[in-house]
Amino acid sequence: MSEVNGTLKAKGRAPTKKGGARKLRATGWVPAVAYGQGHEPVHFAVEPTEFVRARRQFGRTHLYQVAIEGGDTLPVLIKDVQVDAFRNELLHVDFWRVDLEKPVTLSVPLEFTGRPAGAVKGGQFRGLRRTVALTALPGQTPDMLVLDTSHLDLGDSIRLEHLDLPEGVKPAAEDNHALATLIAPKSGQEEQAESNTAE
Repeated sequence: MSEVNGTLKAKGRAPTKKGGARKLRATGWVPAVAYGQGHEPVHFAVEPTEFVRARRQFGRTHLYQVAIEGGDTLPVLIKDVQVDAFRNELLHVDFWRVDLEKPVTLSVPLEFTGRPAGAVKGGQFRGLRRTVALTALPGQTPDMLVLDTSHLDLGDSIRLEHLDLPEGVKPAAEDNHALATLIAPKSGQEEQAESNTAE
């Protein structure tokens, strides 16, 4: 088994219609295109097994290098992936060709871990966001943020300002919205009021 890294081997190709894409896939390669501001689209083909393994290991925010046989090596991010859901077969990949000197904004998955301290008081944890938009130079954005919730007491929240981000990475949003919170249990009077309203 070959080593998985951030470089994807590719073969140059001419733009094709649907029939040509099917023929290409029959040879064990998948059509792909790299788009980028100020650049003409570059058409090439990637090996599907290598692409899937790399994407599974590094994620969507990773900076990949597409090494086109006999041509250029392109710094890219994954933009869109088309999969045949019935056959679980990779059909086409769109890449985003980036300028290494210009920041990009990417959506990064959030994972919440730990048991909130206020849970023993009846607090209910609620994740408010599944992802967070981060801005950084290509290749600096983390693939995932793991947030510890064990310090949360009743009414506490995890907000953008609480994120421990690598140097050069910042939230894209200008507000300080909450990503998760620990809701205090309702009092007996509040529960009775809601029950009366429902009736």
